[in-house]
Amino acid sequence: MDTKLPKQLIFVHLQSKETLPVREIQSVKAVRKGIRDIPKAFEIFTTDQNYVFKAKGQQDIEPWVQCIHLAVAKAQTEAEQNIVENAVIPRPRPTVRDTKL
Repeated sequence: MDTKLPKQLIFVHLQSKETLPVREIQSVKAVRKGIRDIPKAFEIFTTDQNYVFKAKGQQDIEPWVQCIHLAVAKAQTEAEQNIVENAVIPRPRPTVRDTKL
C-alpha cells in the first residue's frame, strides 16, 4: 500500500500556523467523554507536550486518529531504514593462519 502520508501536521494556533513533525508524535487517541469535557476531540502526545485537536464531527475523530497512527508508523519505519542504510558495518577481515610446520 503506497499511501501518501504527511511528514508533519500544520495547524493554526492563535492565528499563526504551526507545525508538528510526525516523527515527534509518541501516541494519539480519541478523547473519551468523562475524561475531558471536549466533544469531537483527539489528543496527540509528544515527548514534551500534549495537543488537543477538535474534529469537525464525532464521526471524523477515528479517521484522524487512524491516519495519524499510519503516518507515525511510516515515519518510524523510514527512520529505522535510514539508520540501517547509514550504518557502517566493518568488512570482516580474513584470518591469516600460519601454515609453517
